[in-house]
Amino acid sequence: GRKDEAPARIAPDLLLGAAAHAADLALLQALGVTAVLNLAPQSCDDPVGSYAAREIGYTALEADDFSDYPLLELHLEKARAFVEKHAPST
Repeated sequence: GRKDEAPARIAPDLLLGAAAHAADLALLQALGVTAVLNLAPQSCDDPVGSYAAREIGYTALEADDFSDYPLLELHLEKARAFVEKHAPST
């Protein structure tokens, strides 16, 4: 299948990407990414040490990838708090 070159912008300061995007430090820096929220840490290894060296915030939430998984019910509040903590000041 086709690989997206960049994550999707789902809000002005919020991107949605895949493991390949999260591992591409040059891409993250070029896009001005300030934090990475990983919802599948059991499936991919993020370069956490490299994030810290570049002052990119990071957290992981253990979520499952199936259609009836209650993602929002289980993870929305923690995800929202992380995003708000790392959102650019306006």
